[in-house]
Amino acid sequence: MALLRVADCLLPVLQTTLPMVRDGRRLLSALIAQGIDPLRILPILNRVNAMGEPHPKTLDRALGTHILHHIPEDAALVRACITGGQVLWYKAPFHPISQSLIALARTLVPAPEPTGKPPRGLLQRWWKKQWRWNPQHP
Repeated sequence: MALLRVADCLLPVLQTTLPMVRDGRRLLSALIAQGIDPLRILPILNRVNAMGEPHPKTLDRALGTHILHHIPEDAALVRACITGGQVLWYKAPFHPISQSLIALARTLVPAPEPTGKPPRGLLQRWWKKQWRWNPQHP
């Protein structure tokens, strides 16, 4: 619990089935009862598909917090991983799950701010090292 209290944010991964929503609500209540700030708890929904799932606003009300991100479901990929089937990894960067995880990473980590300095090229770095190596520079 000490590690959870000092963490920047907590990302519990929940599913959209009714038992998991109920267990997720109990988990969130237990974390808040332990003194963790509710604003640092950012739930993520895993294996979300459009058919037969509760509406996201309904899930927000059921959990008592805003859901940060939704990860889509791909039953064929899960089945291939479980049965040891061939997974086409060359398609991985364009897969909906990969795209969703990339979007989640962009949400969590802010983009770097531009420094205002132009990028230094290979010749500029080499020229600078030449002056450092030469004891008789002008």
